[in-house]
Amino acid sequence: MFFPGCRKDNKVSEVSSNYLLKCGNIIISANGFSEELEIEKSAYPYDINSDPEKYKNLVLDLAAQLSQELVLRAAAAEDGITVSEKDIDAAAKDIEKDFPGDTFQKMLLENAVSYSVWKKRLGIRLLINRFIKKDLKDKIEITPQDIENYYQLHKKNGEFQKKDVAHHGQEKGKQRGITQKQTDIEEKELLVHLRAQKAEKKYPAWINALNKKFPVEINKKELSVFLQLKE
Repeated sequence: MFFPGCRKDNKVSEVSSNYLLKCGNIIISANGFSEELEIEKSAYPYDINSDPEKYKNLVLDLAAQLSQELVLRAAAAEDGITVSEKDIDAAAKDIEKDFPGDTFQKMLLENAVSYSVWKKRLGIRLLINRFIKKDLKDKIEITPQDIENYYQLHKKNGEFQKKDVAHHGQEKGKQRGITQKQTDIEEKELLVHLRAQKAEKKYPAWINALNKKFPVEINKKELSVFLQLKE
């Protein structure tokens, strides 16, 4: 649920001499990075500052994670993908309804994240997911052979009984009282699953191409402050 994001974003057109990460016209300032780092540090059951090596790795990992996020956000922006406040509010309410009473607020407090920051992170995640779906998942073709291979593999492993989808036992499904609506749902779920599997395999090459197209600029001087290193 907690997605490191760019809470202190500014457009490059605005004067900012202390950006830490920049991709296209999106930046993460040193102050924004500091806030993200404090949240990450709060997740440790001990003072990570007491372990210089682990602290350094935490800073570098966070910089890498936010850099990758910037690439996806920049690519989404070029593709004209946006997320409205209405979208974010709806997603937030959908998540919150699964937490009874004030447990959701307590969880945020335990993770040292304010509600406004959580919502901004949620918006970023929605944007990225929307872009991945459009630019990667929706472009993946699922063939009848892909479906057959899936059935045969799981049947061989004893993990799967062939579903009663349209082209794999529709008559058997009718005999068991399975409706066409249920059949369509099963088939849809299977296609989503197979598309996700293929997307996962294609992701490395896909993201590498985006990294080349949308390079991230790192302000080493500002980063060195967090690494506690001299220039």
